[in-house]
Amino acid sequence: MASFDFIDAAVRGYDFVWQERKYLARAALPVIFVKVACLLAVFVLGLQENFARQGLVLMPGYVMEALFVVGLLRYALYREEIFIWGKPVPIPPSKEEYVSYKGPMSRKQCVQGGFVMYMLLTVVLLGFSAFLYDFARMNMQDMPVDSAPLPLPEAGDSSFSIINTAVLLIILVSSLWAFRIFWMYIPIIMGHSVQGFLKKISGIQSSVLMIATSLICFLPLVVVYMIVMQMFSGVFMDGSAGYILIRAVLEGSTGLVIISVQAVAMTYAFVEVLSGKKKQ
Repeated sequence: MASFDFIDAAVRGYDFVWQERKYLARAALPVIFVKVACLLAVFVLGLQENFARQGLVLMPGYVMEALFVVGLLRYALYREEIFIWGKPVPIPPSKEEYVSYKGPMSRKQCVQGGFVMYMLLTVVLLGFSAFLYDFARMNMQDMPVDSAPLPLPEAGDSSFSIINTAVLLIILVSSLWAFRIFWMYIPIIMGHSVQGFLKKISGIQSSVLMIATSLICFLPLVVVYMIVMQMFSGVFMDGSAGYILIRAVLEGSTGLVIISVQAVAMTYAFVEVLSGKKKQ
């Protein structure tokens, strides 16, 4: 059963993004611009609670995000240039020595395969999120209003509750195992086969470690985002144009930072799983 030091992987993810922040900021600026434009379109069209249509409007931002993440991981692994708008972002000089890529797949196959897998997983995740949101909303609509008297339990209500509980348990267990699937673009970018990698992480422990790594990379940045939003809430009125713009900028930039830290951390973890030693 494959295992890795999830705390070390998360710390190295933060450290890499921080150390390379100037280069990554230059590469990420067009990505953030497109993501912010898409988020503003969601607000203008009033699609905040419509996950299906919202995903379509946000799709250009996800495409730019996929291109950036693929370039980011190739840069983290082999110090290859990040391409944005079809042009490479010049790499700053470094004293560190990077081993050039040598794998069974060509660099083009790694980049294209990683991009396609990232977009495919994004579409699946959007569909799954829309399903969960609709499922929760349906259950909320079936709940009695607080001011109304509680109805007497019926036989049909009991069976319906059991079915809902069973569905939620199935979703929870399936999500725990399937969490690893949403990182399958990383071994492709690294030049490894998905089938071989899945054999390495076949145990449930791998999913638990991945979830722990993801949460460590996610929660602190979300807390920072909430603190900053709270600061701006006293400056702009809720729902005003300034508030919506600030929120879109913060959501777009924070979301990209989170996925960058998570992706780099998972990459370091996967290198440890595949090679049995940490990437230096």
